[in-house]
Amino acid sequence: MDLIEMMDQESKEIESSLLFKDFEPGVLTQWMTRLFTQLRLHKVAPTHYDKYPPTMKPLLDVLTRGVPYMFEPGEPLPDSIGVCVNPDPKKVLVGFSSGKDSTAAAVLLQDQGYKPILFHVHGINRYHPYELAACQEVARVLDLPLKVVNVSQRGKNVHPDNPVKNQLILAMALEWGLENGILAHSHGNDFMDSHELAFSINFSDSIDMYNAFRDFALKHVPGFQMMDPIVFNETGAYLALMKRPEVIPFMSSCLQVVLYKERIHQANERKFGTILPGRCGTCRKCCVEYLHLALLGVEELRKDRILHCVEGIRKKLPMMYDKEIKDVSDESVIRLMVDENLISIEPLLEEIKKGPIVSVAVSSKKAPEMPDPSPVARSMDDLDFVHPGLTPVDTLDGVLVKREDMAGIGYAPPVSKIRGIYSLLASLKETGIDTVANMDTPVSISGVGISFVARKLGLQAVIYYPEYKEGLKFDLARNKTLWEQNGATVVPIVKPNHMTINLSRAKKDLAERSDKAFMIPSGLPFNATVDHTSMQVANVPRDVGTIVISCGSGTTTAGLLRGLKNAGLTPDVFAILAAPKVCLKMKAKILKLAGLTEDDGANLTVIDTGIQYIETPEVACPFPCNPYYDLKAWKWLQDNLSSLKGPVLMWNIGGKA
Repeated sequence: MDLIEMMDQESKEIESSLLFKDFEPGVLTQWMTRLFTQLRLHKVAPTHYDKYPPTMKPLLDVLTRGVPYMFEPGEPLPDSIGVCVNPDPKKVLVGFSSGKDSTAAAVLLQDQGYKPILFHVHGINRYHPYELAACQEVARVLDLPLKVVNVSQRGKNVHPDNPVKNQLILAMALEWGLENGILAHSHGNDFMDSHELAFSINFSDSIDMYNAFRDFALKHVPGFQMMDPIVFNETGAYLALMKRPEVIPFMSSCLQVVLYKERIHQANERKFGTILPGRCGTCRKCCVEYLHLALLGVEELRKDRILHCVEGIRKKLPMMYDKEIKDVSDESVIRLMVDENLISIEPLLEEIKKGPIVSVAVSSKKAPEMPDPSPVARSMDDLDFVHPGLTPVDTLDGVLVKREDMAGIGYAPPVSKIRGIYSLLASLKETGIDTVANMDTPVSISGVGISFVARKLGLQAVIYYPEYKEGLKFDLARNKTLWEQNGATVVPIVKPNHMTINLSRAKKDLAERSDKAFMIPSGLPFNATVDHTSMQVANVPRDVGTIVISCGSGTTTAGLLRGLKNAGLTPDVFAILAAPKVCLKMKAKILKLAGLTEDDGANLTVIDTGIQYIETPEVACPFPCNPYYDLKAWKWLQDNLSSLKGPVLMWNIGGKA
């Protein structure tokens, strides 16, 4: 009995290992699910890369034989898998993982006038648990619709990743497209990325499997169209992404397992400066990505990081090409990874030919890194610009309101973090720092607070801000005036990109200005900032049932939670995001900042209302607040007030400068 006959016999006895949510599997998906379930139990892998693994034989057979093979003897055979009614010729369903190829495909299709719909199956890829969050972020940035099918797996699985995972996704996409008027499909790059990747998923990505599925669909789906390859190689993908470079930081582009990714990311940031979020900076994908982005001006050209990436790629060459490879020069590695027909590699070659690298600690003008320069909250008693003691709790429109907008008095900006800013800057001054800097956003007033306190302490402030081609958008004009009034040096970031990239450019500029400078992290995520907020819980009524707070960086929410823990209070806390983010990740960040456990956060719920960071809701508010932060929380409170446990308190983190 061969493997396919054995699997046919088993299929009558094995219960499906997949559960679908909001998706009704058709004939093709049902057959793929059966095969997916059976292959979970068979540990059969290729012994050589040039020999096709036997686990693929059943799928190749069914794709070659076509529809009749999917049915039991005696069942009526359909003429096709399905018929699409009133297809939209402009719609293209993009099999989407948030990786570079599928993202590049979406960008190019959008640029060519098509209407891409991103299709993602969540729960089937165990290697990347945060893939869904990345898909949601990319869809948001590109303003494209995202269809998510949730799948749960159960039972034993002997494979790190199922051998027919990709074909199951293709089947689901095909059937969903038929139901929703879409006959055109794209999956970015139809070529196998590498032997390393192919081996890890038992050839699910191989060109043979892809072509077999394409031919099957062309035969059994009238009007089916596969619009691949959209991009032909990695260089082509990154060039396509430069049409929308703001999406790059949100992509999922790393092979490192989640358990070690953050640790490696942090280690590489200590060596090379800012690493894009979600990247380890060391795996093959991260290394190839850096070489391209450095050439395209998104990343900084650094000899030490180029050599780090070249060495990381060199170690993988034997696996990628299935043969022993010796003595490959740095230049040869770069030529293998970057298509010179599309982009010149000369900048990389010139950088690695420079003189020897001196220790970064000796040669770099990078601003000093200080993990927590203000471990203890300082006394505010003698300051003439900070509210003495506790800010009041008022009752407005039937709701308790903690008036942290009154934390600053006189000419101080109305921001609760004024206390944390003072503790931080005073500590920095004692260490010899003479310049403090901040990469501000178009709507935040943190730069106003930092420049105000810096002037009070005799420090020089440098405020960086995004300069748009349309001019000073949002609150930038007013804030820029306030920065300058506070004596700050104001520096525009021309052609701004993602915040991480802007910050990297600002840090580079700051290093040239002073060797005694400090770049203040966004949100002031320091213990002193958290402590100052925690102390303000002292006059919160002990019978409070619910607290609603705006959440940007999470630092103020962390202080609130720490204060509630110290006071023995357990109200429900709703943190309303100022910008769309992954709620579970933000909750984990808040608890970490607060120094609390997961159990301590049982009453905390992080809410994403879907309102964008630079948008403001239409709602009247009886107290001064920041429309980009607190007003969003106030609107959510008003919309949900009847269902909240009372008394309800709104924690107002600040006003408008």
